[in-house]
Amino acid sequence: MRTTRRDFLRLFLQGTGCFAATAAAPCSPFLRPTAASSAPATFPHGVASADPQPDAVLLWTRAVSSDVARSAHAVVQISQDPSFDTVVLEAPVVATAESDHTVRFFAHGLEPDTIYYYRFVTGSAASDTGRTRTAPAPSANRVVRMAWASCQGMEWGFFGGWRRMIADDESAPPQQRLDFVLHVGDFIYEEGGLSVPDGEHRRLHGSSPFLRDRAGRDRTPLPFPSGGRKAQHGEAAAADLGDYRHLYKSYLDDADLRAARARWPFVCTWDDHEFANNCWQAHTPGEAFQTGRAAANRAWFEYVPAVLTGTVGVEGVEPRAHDFENVAVEDAPFGDQEEPSPDHEPNNLAAIESVTLYRSLRFGKNVDLIVTDSRSYRSDHCVPESWATEYFNGSVPKTPELIEILDAGRTAGGGTPPDEITSGEFTAPNPRRDHPPGTLLGASQRAWFEASLTASDATWKLWANSVPAMTLTLDFDTVPFADTPRVVLTDDAWAGYPSELRSLLHFLRAQGIENVVSLAGDVHMHLAGAVAPEPLGDDREAVLPEFVVGGIASASTFRILRMIARNQDGLAMATVDENDRTRELLNNTLKNGVFSSLVYRTTGSPLLSRLAASGSTNPHLTWVDSNAVGYGIVTAGPETCEIELVTIEAPLEDLAGEPSPVIRRVRFQLQSGEKIPRPVSIQGQPPFPIESI
Repeated sequence: MRTTRRDFLRLFLQGTGCFAATAAAPCSPFLRPTAASSAPATFPHGVASADPQPDAVLLWTRAVSSDVARSAHAVVQISQDPSFDTVVLEAPVVATAESDHTVRFFAHGLEPDTIYYYRFVTGSAASDTGRTRTAPAPSANRVVRMAWASCQGMEWGFFGGWRRMIADDESAPPQQRLDFVLHVGDFIYEEGGLSVPDGEHRRLHGSSPFLRDRAGRDRTPLPFPSGGRKAQHGEAAAADLGDYRHLYKSYLDDADLRAARARWPFVCTWDDHEFANNCWQAHTPGEAFQTGRAAANRAWFEYVPAVLTGTVGVEGVEPRAHDFENVAVEDAPFGDQEEPSPDHEPNNLAAIESVTLYRSLRFGKNVDLIVTDSRSYRSDHCVPESWATEYFNGSVPKTPELIEILDAGRTAGGGTPPDEITSGEFTAPNPRRDHPPGTLLGASQRAWFEASLTASDATWKLWANSVPAMTLTLDFDTVPFADTPRVVLTDDAWAGYPSELRSLLHFLRAQGIENVVSLAGDVHMHLAGAVAPEPLGDDREAVLPEFVVGGIASASTFRILRMIARNQDGLAMATVDENDRTRELLNNTLKNGVFSSLVYRTTGSPLLSRLAASGSTNPHLTWVDSNAVGYGIVTAGPETCEIELVTIEAPLEDLAGEPSPVIRRVRFQLQSGEKIPRPVSIQGQPPFPIESI
């Protein structure tokens, strides 16, 4: 089942904008920028590399001719020194309008665990110089160091977090520098004109990002080429391929993001905002949008380099990933809430199957990175959108019990699902009584995922998991005399698909698969904890540890809830004003309970608040920093896996290339076989109300 390099190249070169060549002995470059003779071109969106292998890496750029209607001819050069006095590979590439002038180049025949420099040369111009690194050989017993990030909504903040990561890496000893960066999704946000917490300054996407404030900005249409379509939360959303391409170009106008992509190879998956908020399959909240799904997939493939077609993966497991393939689809309603299958609505099936990105990569003996897709194959959210929306704006509380019944479908009640659903004063026919249990991965991806975990012999199986597996609840039911139920914070993550998660955890336990670590994003908080089959029920034994990063630029959950709380008394447990500053009471609410936070708001006493703490709020949660913006660092070796969560100052100002200041760094250390992560050190100011560890 192993794909040969010849087979891989044959398939890879069939793609638009795809080129490949083999490295050779060092030689003098044939072409230098000052001696080139072809028509000049520019490289406005930098360079990038992706999915490093022991002998290969994928390189990317966007080359635009002075006449944008013409193709741009360039030469890619790879060297072991940044001066390019000698090169190990030099080959021509062509950037055409068909791929929006983007180029994907597969360089192979390289040495393992080696730093290379690369650039694209055309006319009298050269691109930025990129720096990349091949993966260590599969048997190399060395420590692997990586960063991971999520959620970079440019309207909510600047990208000084990337500059902080770069500055720290440049100052580190060579053996402690990052091998690669994992991005677990929300590389772009498909909506423009989003609400901004507290009226803080933000950027609007355009050919050159600029500042507007919430109170004083004019209401001119956002610069989507098509004019956009109706947005769920903002003023407009991407409507077609031109709009999605426009977003990637707008984000890559940012020098800090370009610098990060030029410094490290990236491994990327997506979440929802690369297509549409809270999406599932080719469905946005409220309507089918197959043309948008296909367009979003194509734009992602053009601007986010990844090795898909012909990828290798875990030994003995058939790879499933494949490059984007053009499809002709129409927007057609599909009401089926189940995972896609061959007999489903054909436009939906074609749109989501236009590209497959779940895959795995090997980094020496100690790391298999297993990348999943949490959006393309999931069934619809089990709680209908007409019943409730995020953060209690709807009429039906999303209680754990409600989600369990609806997600289980026809298997609820031991195969006898209720005909009606009751939650509080709400009663309605059970919309899922005839449906199978919900799925987030889909059957095919889940089978591949379980096979990859079973076959992996790496010390650590790092799961690139866009959405958290931990369930977070708000225990209003602990407040005396309130008669208010416990609710799930969001059902858009694994918390909305508990039956499949429980089945997956039982599989890992039954197979004795150890050292699986979930690395997630999506929820705009730093979190750490353990994932158990029934975190609030009878089976609370941890199966795997999980770490969640806040957004690298997007507004934190605390900031968003603080904005909402002004008009909702029920969210008072999110924030408290104290000594002329606003404190993150939400941290205490998630760890110690709603009643504990209400006691603190009333008395201001940490002692009384601790006495009122509930031991059953989120017992699996060991760390919460709900106002965190930043990223994570993973250091995986033969016996331990260290995780550091870095919280930076909210990136509300353009720092002109300076790194964002760090508020705190919290470090965790997992021994092989350990499943409950606990902080071992904090540098900087601990998050409220933590005083020590």
